[in-house]
Amino acid sequence: MYGRRLQAFMMVCLALLAACAARLAYLQTAEHESSLRAIEELRIRPPRQLPTVRGTIYDRNGRALAIDRPAFFLHVNYELTRLLDDRFWQAGIEQLRARQPDMNREQAELAFRRAHQEALTDLLQTMDACAQLTGTDPEEIDRRVRRINEDVWRLARYIAAWRRRAAGGGADSSLQTVEVGLTEVLAADIREMHEDYPLVELDTDSALLEAQLELERIEGVSIQPRAKRDYPYGSAACQIIGWVGPAEPQSENELFDKDEHSHYLAGEVSGKEGVERVCEVILRGRRGEITYNLDGELVEHKETLFGQDVRLSLDVNLQQRLEAILSDPNTNPNADRGIGAVVLDVATGDILAMVSVPTFDLRTVRRDYGALLNDPNRFPNRPLLNKALAAEYPPGSTAKPFILVAGLEENKISPWTVISCPFEDQQAKYGFPNCLLFRLGGCHDWRWANEGGNHARNAIRGSCNVYFSRLAERIDERALQRWLFRFGFGRDILPGPAFDQYLGDLDRTEGVDRNLHQATGQIGRSRPTPPVRRFEDLPPIPTSLTTERRYMGIGQGLFTASVLQGANAIAALARGGIYKPPRLFLSDADPHNDAGRTDLGLSKTTLETVRDGMEAVVHKSGGTAHTAFQQSVLNKDDRGLKLFGKTGSTQRPECAWYAGWAEDSTGRAVALAIVVEGGQSGAHDAAPLGFAMIQACNEAGYVGRKPAD
Repeated sequence: MYGRRLQAFMMVCLALLAACAARLAYLQTAEHESSLRAIEELRIRPPRQLPTVRGTIYDRNGRALAIDRPAFFLHVNYELTRLLDDRFWQAGIEQLRARQPDMNREQAELAFRRAHQEALTDLLQTMDACAQLTGTDPEEIDRRVRRINEDVWRLARYIAAWRRRAAGGGADSSLQTVEVGLTEVLAADIREMHEDYPLVELDTDSALLEAQLELERIEGVSIQPRAKRDYPYGSAACQIIGWVGPAEPQSENELFDKDEHSHYLAGEVSGKEGVERVCEVILRGRRGEITYNLDGELVEHKETLFGQDVRLSLDVNLQQRLEAILSDPNTNPNADRGIGAVVLDVATGDILAMVSVPTFDLRTVRRDYGALLNDPNRFPNRPLLNKALAAEYPPGSTAKPFILVAGLEENKISPWTVISCPFEDQQAKYGFPNCLLFRLGGCHDWRWANEGGNHARNAIRGSCNVYFSRLAERIDERALQRWLFRFGFGRDILPGPAFDQYLGDLDRTEGVDRNLHQATGQIGRSRPTPPVRRFEDLPPIPTSLTTERRYMGIGQGLFTASVLQGANAIAALARGGIYKPPRLFLSDADPHNDAGRTDLGLSKTTLETVRDGMEAVVHKSGGTAHTAFQQSVLNKDDRGLKLFGKTGSTQRPECAWYAGWAEDSTGRAVALAIVVEGGQSGAHDAAPLGFAMIQACNEAGYVGRKPAD
């Protein structure tokens, strides 16, 4: 009996031994690699993040408008900055007393201060040198050091609280309420307690050299390069280019919800306005990583993917020239007013210049932002507003060529139809107080008595308000709107960047196709929100208000437009009735900007009539811009230019317009529009500036023959 029990016991032991042997064999074979990997993972440090490098914004000729440049920053290690934190001293003294219980408080404090006195002297010397080398207020240097200390201490306290709660101390409490001692925070010994932090930028060669000579010997002080956004042309195209500022990770990381290596980290920047904001997903780039094990050996290296470049249609030299012309009292008597201007290449629709004055300096905008935004005494003309794109104005008489197109194409008139304006029945028939139509446009019957009367060509030439108000009344409300809409009024016309061209194989993030802020204008009962894409969704002109079409016929009332819309509509006439959306972002895939090309189907008669009238505005006696043209250097044959234009003046608000185009015998042409806020007369306030803009385009080689030197 006893023998059988012993045998059974031995069998069980052998079975257990076999199972253990089998498990050991399994671990040494099948699980060997995974076990080693698990052990190795425990020895890997957290990855070190490599900074992103932002892409460059270029103009059409390859000039850098916004670029990341290497800048040198003086960094100070937290092991130095903490010497300005009372919490560090208190915690360090308590730790010393805990290690050496025989010391009293005074002895421990004296010993601890002696141990760190040299480092404290180095810190104070570094702070004084930073203030002197960079011209920074010493109090600001002190604030920066204390901000570093606060950020690191807060993170260390969080880690210490988490450890205490994990150990069972305050398990049901939030980390903010867990009681943590100063020594526990200091003992957290997190990675951030051993890192360097930027204190000042060494922005001159002399500051860099002196810092190297004076401070680099100090342990815990280093000079490190970082990328810094630079705007080489200062104020040129400032409202278009925009600027960068500190990123807001909580809200802006949604832009890169599919790519953790593009997420923003503390201290990084993102685009805040203009192209910098619109093209953030293109310009941003992706962060690299370096991972080491505890022995300092490289485990993995993910390369930084630089942000991609963006090329704009602007010519920054032309942009600068026009900004100078419009801002200089010697060339513009209204230089103290707000002005918006646009120049387009007619063939492609490329925006060669988009000017909004007054301007501001992109290199200092973050510092000056509050004043630019809120100080009406220093900046009465809203410099942050892009007056060429994001503001809208009644177009005044610059709308008349398009009213004429609608009337001719709808067969409401012929080119020779005379619309007269007998003085005695204007007020009775049209109900304008004090015969407003007569005061604004006058009766043109007498002026053109020997030239066929007040027909289409002469009405454009002399800008007859009565002619165009009566013509607009003849056109069906919806037909009038349709023609204006087809020319680009009442809707967004500036497309955003072609993201697919830049992103390549990267995942396209939802919601990235943002666009520049642009005014849609109004050609109906109300301004549609959001902007409409189809004519069918456009609010109609209220038929109950019988005067609305009359006012719209002279570019007022319910009719408003941006300067870009005005220039682009003029470009469609210059192209012979071919509409193209204006282009700011150049694309190799569509070099001629034909993707949005639309033939408006204008008859030859309509085009010839409008061209004839707009040419007479400039080149013929009685044209509203003829006097300004005669005073311009363009009034010569040596440049080979033919000009077409239209002036405009409006009330409520008052502003002066000029819109038109210049072409040469080779087929090259530029279209433009300009508005002067508060201007009294398009002929006197805007037309001379329009001719100065054409002269600049001629001298830049975009149209006509350059003048002989």
